[in-house]
Amino acid sequence: MTWNTGYIAFDVKSLFYLDVLRRLVQVVMELADDGVQVLVVLALHQALLLHAVELELEVRDGEVQAGVVLMIPLQFVVHLLNLLLHIRNLRAIHIRVRYRI
Repeated sequence: MTWNTGYIAFDVKSLFYLDVLRRLVQVVMELADDGVQVLVVLALHQALLLHAVELELEVRDGEVQAGVVLMIPLQFVVHLLNLLLHIRNLRAIHIRVRYRI
């Protein structure tokens, strides 16, 4: 038995093979779609893990910055004490020179 659509003549066997081919393509496309969905879920899982690592690094960076903020006054005190010691040394040298000790 043959059908004529005006463009192509189809027999029952050809239609059967076209239907099988269409179903095969549909199954492959569904599997590919499922595979893409699995890949998307895996990518989201990886992104979630990376966000956790990124958050941990940001917390550590904040701790370092807080430590740096605390170091600035300490450095100021150390430099001030160093300056006072230099002033004391200069006075001692001035006294030695003045009295030629």
